[in-house]
Amino acid sequence: MFRAIYNFIIVSSFMLTVLIYGILTDLLVWDEIKRVKMRAGFLHRITKMGTRLIGININMEKNNCPGNSYFIVSNHLGYLDIVILSAICKTVFISTTEVGSTKFFGRLARYGGSIFIDRKNRLKVKYDLENIKSILKNNINVTIFLEGTTSNGDTVLPFKSSFLEVVFQTDRPVVGLCIKYKTFNGKQIDKNIRDMIYYYGDHQLTSHLVKFLLSLKDLEVEIKNAGLFLTQDYPSRKELANQLHHEISKLYAS
Repeated sequence: MFRAIYNFIIVSSFMLTVLIYGILTDLLVWDEIKRVKMRAGFLHRITKMGTRLIGININMEKNNCPGNSYFIVSNHLGYLDIVILSAICKTVFISTTEVGSTKFFGRLARYGGSIFIDRKNRLKVKYDLENIKSILKNNINVTIFLEGTTSNGDTVLPFKSSFLEVVFQTDRPVVGLCIKYKTFNGKQIDKNIRDMIYYYGDHQLTSHLVKFLLSLKDLEVEIKNAGLFLTQDYPSRKELANQLHHEISKLYAS
C-alpha cells in the first residue's frame, strides 16, 4: 500500500508541475515555437527524473538518443510510450484532436508540448503540417506514431505514410525507434499481464492509469534504434513508411 501511495504522489506531482509550467508559458511566452520548445525541454527533464523515481528503468544505447531536428518514428503501445520517449530526448509529439479535446489529459498533453492534428479537416491539416515544418526547422525533434493508434503488443500495426510528407518537404532525417516493455514487477510481460501496461481498445484511461500505479513496483523498458532514414534514398513516402515498419517490426519481434 505504501508503494502505491508513493506512486500516486509522484505522478500527481508530475502532472501538477506540467500544468503549472504550461500555464506560465501561456502567460509569459508569446512566440508559439519558443513555447513549444520550452515545454518539450521541460517535459524531458521532468520525465527523466520521474521515471527513475517510480521504478521505470529504460535500457538503451547512447546512440539511440537523437540530437535535434529529427523526425522520430516509433511503435505505439500506450500512453507510457510518451513518457519513455520524453525521458530519453527532447521532442514534440504529434497527436490527434480527439486526444487534445479531452479536458484534463488533452490539456496535460498540450502543456507537455504536443501538437494536435485534425485529420478530418484537410484545410486544417495543411496548416498543421506547416506548423510541424516550422518546429523541425527550429531544431526541435518531432515524434509521431505512424500506426495511428495503439496495439495490444502482438505485432506492430501498419504505418500510415501521410505525415511523412513533412520530412520530404524539409529534408530532415528520420530516426526509427522500437519500444519493448520487457518485465513488470520482475515478470516477463506476456498476454496475462500486458493489459496492465499496454493501453489499447476500449480501456478507460483514468481507470487504466490507476490500476497501473496501484500495481507498479518496477518496469523494465528497452529501446532499440532501427536506424537513420534519409528521404533521398526513397522515391515516395509510402516506401519510406514501409521500410520503417519493416525495420521496427523486425526489432520488436527479436
